[in-house]
Amino acid sequence: MRAILFLLLLAGGAWATPVTYKFDYSPGSGPIQAFNFEFTSPDFVGIGQISITPFTVTDGTTVWTMTRGVAGVNLVSSCFQFATATNSGVFSDCSGSLGPPDGGVFLVSFTNPPAPPPPLPIADGTYTTSFATLIAYNGIASTNSTGTVTLTVTSVPEPSAFLMVMFGCITSLALGRFRLRTGTPCGSGPDAFDANALPVKPGYTAS
Repeated sequence: MRAILFLLLLAGGAWATPVTYKFDYSPGSGPIQAFNFEFTSPDFVGIGQISITPFTVTDGTTVWTMTRGVAGVNLVSSCFQFATATNSGVFSDCSGSLGPPDGGVFLVSFTNPPAPPPPLPIADGTYTTSFATLIAYNGIASTNSTGTVTLTVTSVPEPSAFLMVMFGCITSLALGRFRLRTGTPCGSGPDAFDANALPVKPGYTAS
């Protein structure tokens, strides 16, 4: 039993915790229409590059596809930024760059003036941005839209492959200890179909 408890303790720490980030953009000014998207990270996002599923934004005429992401922080804000594959750049200090003919950057910023910037979300919950803007080029002309973003963060613990293996080992160990204690191998005993194990009436011989 002690061995089983020890294995359970080992297995208890072997949990992966994927986290889903869902962004809902509500337009305030400018031509960019409302949109939403989400991505899932192996854990809560820290400063650095983010792996995302590409998503699109549109002004009703032109469509921009965001393929890259970064999370960052500077002296006044923490942020998420997303950018098109070409003619744009986003950096972990919440700055970015873009240019014609098709560059686009979407900035989601959290501020807490005059206090230091809030940290990136590290717990489940709903967060409302202080500022969200999308700047994009369509040829030589650029468009600038601002609005708000509601960010919903949800973590869903899942057993890792290691935990599943440990569960199998624990089950096998428990069954083995049961057999040793009873001294009865599987497939034998009173429940087995063995004539010699059944009661025999006087004057009869079991065969």
